[in-house]
Amino acid sequence: MKGSRSKLFAVVAFLLIAGACAPAAPPTATPVPPTTIPVPPTPTPAPTARSADTLAFAQKYIDAIDRGDIAAAMAPFEDDGQIVLDTPGGDCSNLLQQLSDAAKIRGWLEYRVALHTQSAGSDCQADGALATCTWRYTDDCSFGVEQAPAMKVAIENDKIHIIIISMKRDRKFMDFEYWLASAHTSDAIWFSKTIDNIAAGYDRAAGEHLSKLCLEYAATLK
Repeated sequence: MKGSRSKLFAVVAFLLIAGACAPAAPPTATPVPPTTIPVPPTPTPAPTARSADTLAFAQKYIDAIDRGDIAAAMAPFEDDGQIVLDTPGGDCSNLLQQLSDAAKIRGWLEYRVALHTQSAGSDCQADGALATCTWRYTDDCSFGVEQAPAMKVAIENDKIHIIIISMKRDRKFMDFEYWLASAHTSDAIWFSKTIDNIAAGYDRAAGEHLSKLCLEYAATLK
């Protein structure tokens, strides 16, 4: 009997000691209801003076082309300013043509003026020194369809640093190309080189020649 009691006492003692050494259970935390913090609406920033200047530069460029004023269109450009044309090539791929000096920029502007490019308005938004526009216009080769290429204008040191124009090729213009290939083979080759190879040159003479061909084709549509 003494042996049994001794064993029972040992077991009880062990359990008490083990219980004393065990870490106490953490107190149960009282849940705190979440606090809802109202988030104020993001304010729409007012146009900054910088953005307004950028919009003015973009509009001056468009207005100068409308007037056929090459000098005014070139005046806002930096000495190392450039125009980049993202144009659809003859094989439906896109070509990036970089006009990186004053002579090439002048040639492009003269080409556009010779095609009698007339703005139908522009929708521009500016964020600091970058304006993003949709430039709507017609010319002798638009065949009554308003063109609307995307245009980005970046300003640096109060001058135009770069203009990127994403040109498009619509169905009527593709029909003109098919007609040109069948009616004027040599002109079709010239046209392909002018579009696909900037070295062939955008200039006033190229614009006048293309204008003549487009007007001839337009007469067949009547």
